Amino acid sequence: MSKFAFLLAFCLLLPATGLAEHHMVSGEVAVVSEEYGNLDTNIMQKPFEATGVKQGDFFTATVGDKSARVLYGKTYSDVKKGEWIAFITDYGNLRIARSFASAAEGLSASQGDPITVSPVTDD
Repeated sequence: MSKFAFLLAFCLLLPATGLAEHHMVSGEVAVVSEEYGNLDTNIMQKPFEATGVKQGDFFTATVGDKSARVLYGKTYSDVKKGEWIAFITDYGNLRIARSFASAAEGLSASQGDPITVSPVTDD
């Protein structure tokens, strides 16, 4: 089974838990890309955007005791080298990445880890 087929099946079988009334949403890391260390989550677009985060805004991604300030953008080129970026993939799920760096290493994240995202309120 390809990674993308797995991701799609994972997203459909284990949907993210929406906690929009608390301005956060929780899910899991569905796939960690081997080559780049990108984190594809099972958090889908509608629950994520229900947090109030819009493109161009920052949010906090937390895995375990590590957090990162992430820009919700459109492409990797929206940020400088080493900075955090997130966008909705063609499959409708949230991808968290870093430009020319590993998001998996930065958050010490592995497939199956719980992940929580919430808006940054101190901008």
